[in-house]
This record gives sequence, C-alpha cells and structure tokens, in this order.
Amino acid sequence: MRQCLWWAQPLSRYGVKPQVLGCWSGGELVGGALFRSIPMPLTNAAITECLNGPIFLRWQSAWAEPFAHSLVRLAGAHKSSVLTIRACPRMDVHRDILAALLRLRLRVRTAEGTTRAILPLNGKSTDELVMSFNTGTRRNIRKGVKTGVQVRTVVTRDELRNAYAAWTASADRKHFSDVRPWAGLEPVLQHCIDQKLGAVHGSFVDGRIVAAIFVSHFGDTTEYVYGGYVDGADQYRPNHLLHDEAIRESLRLGMSAYDFGNLLEPSEPNPCGIDRFKLGFGAKPIQCADTIIWERKPLLYRGVQQLRRNRVGRRLLTLVKEYIVRRRDRRDGLAREPSSSSST
Repeated sequence: MRQCLWWAQPLSRYGVKPQVLGCWSGGELVGGALFRSIPMPLTNAAITECLNGPIFLRWQSAWAEPFAHSLVRLAGAHKSSVLTIRACPRMDVHRDILAALLRLRLRVRTAEGTTRAILPLNGKSTDELVMSFNTGTRRNIRKGVKTGVQVRTVVTRDELRNAYAAWTASADRKHFSDVRPWAGLEPVLQHCIDQKLGAVHGSFVDGRIVAAIFVSHFGDTTEYVYGGYVDGADQYRPNHLLHDEAIRESLRLGMSAYDFGNLLEPSEPNPCGIDRFKLGFGAKPIQCADTIIWERKPLLYRGVQQLRRNRVGRRLLTLVKEYIVRRRDRRDGLAREPSSSSST
C-alpha cells in the first residue's frame, strides 16, 4: 500500500509531496519506488522517505547506478535534509542501491531495520491458530465475547468517522502523533473498501463503536495499519476481538500471513504492553532490511531527531503539525475531524 499513489496523494493538501521513480527496461516498466517528502516544521527542508520499497518485478545490478543518480536529483528538488529507504522487500535491490550511493561518496549509513510481528497462516486451521494464541489472549477473547460486544465490518462514512475517533483517542492516550488527519485518510479507507484491498472492523456496544482496526489485503498478506479504542472501552477487550475476527477473515481469504506491524522493543526479554499484545497472538518477530539513511543536511536532520527524543520536543513538533493541519483544513473549507470525545 505504501508504494501506491492513492495512499500518498491525499496528504498533498498538507504539504507532503509524493513522487514516483520508475525503472524501464526495453519499454517495459519493471519496477520503481514511491517517495514522499514531508516538510520539516520551521525549516525550508523536508524529510524524504521510501517505505516498503523499491519494488521490482525483476532486477539487474547495473540498474542501481542510474537509480542512485535519480535519487540525488529527487533529493535536491525536494530540499531534503535526509533521504531514507525503509524495509526494502528485496535484499539484492537493497544491497545494490546502497553500494551505488556509497560509490557516489554521499554521507550514507545504515541503521537496523524494523522488526515486524508476523503470524504465519499457511496450512493452519482456525482451531490450530487459536491454540497458538497464548493463554492470556484466549482468555481476553472469551471475556470480550461474554460482554456482548459485536464485531462487524464498517463501511458507512459516519461509522468510519467514529472508527477514526477511536484511533485518535488511543493516539492521545499514548502520545502518538502518526495518525493521519481525517481528510488525508478517508480517501485511503474508501479506496481499500471499494477495491477490496482492505477492511475496517469495528467493535460495537449498544450500537456504538468502541474500537476499530484498519487492515490492508495486499498479495498474500493482511497488514494491521491502524487501531484503537475510546476511553473506558478496555473492559470489553475490544482489540482482542477485532484481531481475532481479522485473522479469521484472513484465513477465509486465503492469506498466508497476518502482519501486526512493528515491534517497539524487539530485543527486550520482557516486551512492553503493545509488543506483548501482538506476540500474544502467536506472531513471530521478523526483521526487515536495514534502513538506508542519506544525511544531506546532517546538522538540521539531527537537530530534529534530538527534539523527537525528549517529551518537550515531541510535544512541540506535535503542536506545529496540528497547526499546519488546522490551517490547511480551514483553507480547504473542511470540517474539523472528530475528536476522541466525539466517538460516541
């Protein structure tokens, strides 16, 4: 999904610039990469990143050199302080592009790649999968069922807005700032639903949404993208029920894996609550390719990174981001997205 323009383009209204580099061989499009450039607050620069790419039908090492030169031109045009390539799905592509960038004598380094929590589905029955959940996860699913929570697919615009409110409620509690503005996310949700490339599942109590998750269906993998619940809804164990239903649906669709997303502390022997939740479903830690990092303006980039490492800095960046979103939405005449308190 993160290599599709319909995923990236809705954020253009907030200053995020998507650009695709295509690789052609003999008149045939054989691969490429989608990059998005995110403006850095209070600077005339951007952070440019490629997520889950580049993607190629076939690859030749000789293509890495012209691809690297295209990256140099793209980064200059977007005034990038840093350009990163994260979770490249092919190790040969990753290796050759990294080598080509190093040959250009750029300030390039690598960082340990993210670790995903992947639940294998191939060849397993529903009963076998449930038995792979740990005792606490199975117990929470049973408790949720006893509370009378109903889980069903969400499709109407009003219900999708209420699902979004559940996600922002969780983001507010956990001090996350990476949930898209409603105007930037609604087209993605609608496209996935219309094209059967994903689904939003909701937990309902007395007819109202108390929790929801958004999952995508690409290739043979279901990926968990967003999730959360409204304040006070944890008593219903809503997220346990939602993932249980999404896993069952993945089996019905013939998927081979269910991807819970990144683990926050993959090397910790005693995982944090979010990681413990994901691993409780029997997911296995799978490490992605190392992240390629090209620091074009290292002082500027590292200054922003330093801000992100402390609470005050993160709060400042969040306030600036919220200001930009409100200003762009007012300019476009958009209604304010639902707050966490409006989830009912």
